Amino acid sequence: MHGVGDQRQRVTIHEFLRSLARLKLALPSEQQTLREPGTADEGFSYFFADSKLGKMPVTFAEFFWADRSRISGGFLSILRNFLRLIVDVPDIIYACLGPNTVGDRPRDYFILRCLRAILALTLWIIYFPIIAVNVVYAILVGGFALQVRYTANVDLTIVADQTVVLSVSLAIFVIFILLRLHVFNKYFQALAINSIIILVSVLALSAYNLYSPDTSLTFRQYSKIFQDGLNFLWLIAIVVSLIYLLMLPILILFFWGRRRGILLGFATTFLVIRFWLLLITTIWLVFLTSIFDQATYSKLIGDIGGPIRFLSLLWFDIAVIGIALLTSLAQHIRRTRAAGGQITGMRYPRLIVPASVPGLALILAVFGLAIISACNCSFIFSECANLQCHFVDKPTEWIIANAATLLAGGGLIIQFTHSGFEVALDIVSYFRSDRGHRRINPFSAVGSVFNYQPEGASEFRPRLRARLDALVSDLNQHYDFFNRIVLVAHSLGSLIAIDLLKDLQSRGVKIGRLDLITLGSPYTEICNYYFPHMFAAVSAQLLPNVTKWSNIYSENDYVGTALTDGKSGVFEVVRPPVGHVHYLDDDDVVGEIARHIVEPQQSDLIA
Repeated sequence: MHGVGDQRQRVTIHEFLRSLARLKLALPSEQQTLREPGTADEGFSYFFADSKLGKMPVTFAEFFWADRSRISGGFLSILRNFLRLIVDVPDIIYACLGPNTVGDRPRDYFILRCLRAILALTLWIIYFPIIAVNVVYAILVGGFALQVRYTANVDLTIVADQTVVLSVSLAIFVIFILLRLHVFNKYFQALAINSIIILVSVLALSAYNLYSPDTSLTFRQYSKIFQDGLNFLWLIAIVVSLIYLLMLPILILFFWGRRRGILLGFATTFLVIRFWLLLITTIWLVFLTSIFDQATYSKLIGDIGGPIRFLSLLWFDIAVIGIALLTSLAQHIRRTRAAGGQITGMRYPRLIVPASVPGLALILAVFGLAIISACNCSFIFSECANLQCHFVDKPTEWIIANAATLLAGGGLIIQFTHSGFEVALDIVSYFRSDRGHRRINPFSAVGSVFNYQPEGASEFRPRLRARLDALVSDLNQHYDFFNRIVLVAHSLGSLIAIDLLKDLQSRGVKIGRLDLITLGSPYTEICNYYFPHMFAAVSAQLLPNVTKWSNIYSENDYVGTALTDGKSGVFEVVRPPVGHVHYLDDDDVVGEIARHIVEPQQSDLIA
């Protein structure tokens, strides 16, 4: 079972068999057989090959699941993968605050249900109304840009009703045609419908003003309507984030065993809101500089300067978290080089959500709240009127002038660190659901998360567990039942394997002797560390039907480490620091797997 997605079918089994042949543990086998089990999973097929280890006949089969991965390849793949990670990461928030499913008596808590629900509403507001309002606002600004281009009139106080009617009518027509042509996916269809609803409302207002002799609106007034609406929607998101912040002490006190997950949920909420605020605002700045000359651009920025005053704080928050991630990466690389390919026993820094990130998000949230309150205190205390906030305003002015450069720089950083985003995306996909911000109806979005059940909500886990179950059953039927089955699973594949084994155990299914070999498994390092309410600590009792469980991990693996202390029924095998990816084509690892497969009395055949 392979790990990170975006792989091609047959690659894993081919490389594994080549390693066995190279080690002279099995005969070369360039030919694998393709089977398609009769299951409900459309398009499911797998390759298998017959061979021998020593004198023992063995059937090797590949479990392929990359077709269900969110990771994509090809042109602009890194950007798509990053945006998918951002879109999917709210599912981590729901999981962090989800019910306790460890043990025989699952339990949810009302306070967590309520917090999940308001967070789901906040994320829904960002993914639908806020983006839709920004789309419509951009259409109106585009109409204004055309008038500036052909009339050279940059006065924001002129009547805008006729321009708005023409711009909005054309936009409705274009979006309607695109909907009829089915060029949008499900999300963009919903977004387009939301945009049409807002456009129709704006069209009704502007048409009424156009034909009413007593009413009319200027460009500045239309702009203020949209700014006030967006400010109100973003205020909801910020207030909900503040509620989470204020609840943190109580949540950590009463859910001490889950404190890491609760802090991770807050950090994720903090970063999602900051990211969308930063991205939308910066894109607006690039958009304005692209369509207007310097004089018009300066007037527009002066008109909307208030709402973007604290843009520097958003960039500061993202930059601090980014520096923390890059620092962990630099330390990881330095220690790996210092190890020189040898097992040294040193501690490598966490790369997938470093331990410092949740704490930094908490500190930045308090820091930002204090600065915003201080810079706006004149609304409450008149003596604050002379307070200078140049340390906020000056960086914002620089960001406004260099928005395009900053976006390009952020894109380069994403490009250089893409492998980490791919691993993170696959882990997030494991928690991906059809709940919350993915529901078009806001009531359904809130209700689905209020009654959130991780197993029932997941699109990923049940489908792949059922696929693996079908593969094992199909092979058993094809070969008239195996005496022994060994699951060899890398990275996220190990979670799929553990899911299946727990499911077989709960159903009381007997399939003979069953062994498990995990390679670079994130079960302890990530799942149990941040989600102990969903993933019990590894022990012999976790999978009592497994005869032998071996865990092989590279010393510097940034995803998978030791699952236990070596005294809990799992045989731990540490390898030299060679990273996370190349396990199933590493000769030493393949030899270790072969030693596990062969019974002890036959081990001299491959010693």
